[in-house]
Amino acid sequence: MAGKRGRGKKTESIAVEAADSTSIDDQEEQNGGEAVETIKSVAVAKKGGKGKKEIVEKVKRHSKDKKSEINGDFEEKKEEIEIKKKGRPKKEANGKLEAKVQEDPMPIKKGKKKAPAVEATDLEQEEEINAEAEDKEKTKKSTVSRNKKPGRKRALDTALPDNEILDESETEKQKRDKGENSLADKTKEKDSKSAKGGRGKKRINTEEIANNALEDESAEEKVVEPVAKKGRKPKVTAKTELEKITENNGVVEKKAKANDTETFYEAKDFELNKEYTLKISSWNVGGLRSWIKKGGLKYVEFENPDIFCLQETKCTEDMIPSEARIAGYHPYWHCEPGGYAGVAIYSRKMPINVEYGIGDEEQDLDGRIMTAEYEKFFLINVYVPNAGRKLVTLPKRMRWDSLFHNYIIKLNKKKPVIICGDMNVSHQEIDLANPKTNKKNAGFTQEERDGMTKMLSLGFVDSFRYFYPDKTQAYTFWTYMRNARSKNVGWRLDYFIVSERIINKVVESTIRSKVMGSDHCPITLFLKN
Repeated sequence: MAGKRGRGKKTESIAVEAADSTSIDDQEEQNGGEAVETIKSVAVAKKGGKGKKEIVEKVKRHSKDKKSEINGDFEEKKEEIEIKKKGRPKKEANGKLEAKVQEDPMPIKKGKKKAPAVEATDLEQEEEINAEAEDKEKTKKSTVSRNKKPGRKRALDTALPDNEILDESETEKQKRDKGENSLADKTKEKDSKSAKGGRGKKRINTEEIANNALEDESAEEKVVEPVAKKGRKPKVTAKTELEKITENNGVVEKKAKANDTETFYEAKDFELNKEYTLKISSWNVGGLRSWIKKGGLKYVEFENPDIFCLQETKCTEDMIPSEARIAGYHPYWHCEPGGYAGVAIYSRKMPINVEYGIGDEEQDLDGRIMTAEYEKFFLINVYVPNAGRKLVTLPKRMRWDSLFHNYIIKLNKKKPVIICGDMNVSHQEIDLANPKTNKKNAGFTQEERDGMTKMLSLGFVDSFRYFYPDKTQAYTFWTYMRNARSKNVGWRLDYFIVSERIINKVVESTIRSKVMGSDHCPITLFLKN
């Protein structure tokens, strides 16, 4: 019993503290006395006094009434919100209209204030307002449908017949005209920025460029590529940049396309203002039959050499086309069956003797060398082995150098020697466009360059460097890849090397870099007795 009394005292003290913490007078002012009554009831209930059940029921009824009151307020507010959204009056159960009707039923754009509303008192007034609103809405929609899409130029007078054009106030017309003018100005400004290649513009007006080109026939035809990313300027190239016709003192000169096989010959390009008695030309044609199809014989017509040497003919004697038998020349071909090399000599004067090979079974299988003996010199036409990709045939190349050096030493003891052909090496850094990146590639390894140095030390002279020791960008070979020839990213692989004792008889050594038809170009040596 004592325990129960103790708990009762504790409950009583808690209730009294709750009652004391909140003044009854203050609660009556804030909540109209309802909260105070509830607190009193709860306090009495906790004491365990009489009427506990009635007090609890009274509290429940109070909370239920409060909840229904809140729900009623919520429903009223919900109805008001729906009326504002729809913009139309809503009929209540008692038949009265409490919603507001907009004076202008036109859909209100976001961000603008609503028009003032007019109260409707009965159903007939509502129907009249709705009918009037529908008429106004139709009229406004027709006007809006014509005036929307501000990015396009409006043409009301042409879009509708005269009797269907809606009436407009003077203010509306001024606004519409001002909008059209500003739209036209913006369009012009946009086109001008696009033409300048401004940031974010996708393409230049190609139609305008084409029209200008048609009006001026002398203007170059331009091609415009779309910009891939923002911030980059559009790439404009001229079609006629690679194939351009220019006039120089009445003479029309046509520049060749990049990496083209067609040559535009000019007689003046083959003239020499020096006296000479012998002209020897050499060319790696990259396939005799292909070279003929590309118009290579026309070069012979313009150059008109006394002796013409070819390398890499890739053509055995039984496969030689009839066009390769050039009138006025004695032809000599050397290409072993299945060989990819092959050399040939065309000579106006018949040589004393012609020998094939170097005297080595392994090296002579490809048909890389032939020697023509003339009265005052030996002419060697050679296609030196390539070290190959990843230098797989470099050892073979080194054996070739050793055999070849011994061969020319013997001939040079008898008569002066003229060596021409594709030596497959660029001797110095000046002889190729990218020396630093090719030091471990075929044609510019230290072993191959040392081989050329040793050969020259045997009593021979590089005729081109004799006349042009410091001339740069003088190349005879360009790969077909990456437009190397148009950029002049090449190698000097083709040479005229002569014995030192006849270098004083050499008048000129030149490179015909403008002549197309192969990945190599021809070279020519001029001599005087």
